[in-house]
Amino acid sequence: MILGAVFLAVIVGYFVLKKPKVVPESPASEVTSPNDVAARDMNEAMQMLENLPTDYSSLIALGNKYMDERNYPVAAECYQRALAMNGDSLDVRVDYGACLYEMGLPRRAIEEFRRVIEMNPSHTLANFDVGVVYYDLNEIDSARVYWQRYLTLDPNGKAAEAAHALLEKIGE
Repeated sequence: MILGAVFLAVIVGYFVLKKPKVVPESPASEVTSPNDVAARDMNEAMQMLENLPTDYSSLIALGNKYMDERNYPVAAECYQRALAMNGDSLDVRVDYGACLYEMGLPRRAIEEFRRVIEMNPSHTLANFDVGVVYYDLNEIDSARVYWQRYLTLDPNGKAAEAAHALLEKIGE
């Protein structure tokens, strides 16, 4: 009996004196679905667009920055807003067309480049760029016409070497 009492006291003492293990809580992990990520990205994009400047020169500067960073949708939005203020800016329209092209909208890019060429047939970059878009669309004859026009306008220009190489590539 004494032995039983000692045994019982040891067991009770063990459980009373034993420190309970603290189970660490796992960090609250947020489960996100692709829709949650898309919604967050869309909200960030909308906030970015809402915070764009409203003056012409700042829009162009920001458009150039985003274009250099290859963020073509935001750059295109900057250029489009600038064009709404001054639609006669041919260089901005060419940049806008380049963004459209990079965004996978080649026909819209051609519209912008051709609009520039209608306003100023000797705009060298518009002639070169529209040739590039036609080439990518496998409309070789049209590409050839615009690259030849570019070389006629500016035989030693920044894109002259590229125009010569592309014409050579298509057998001109």
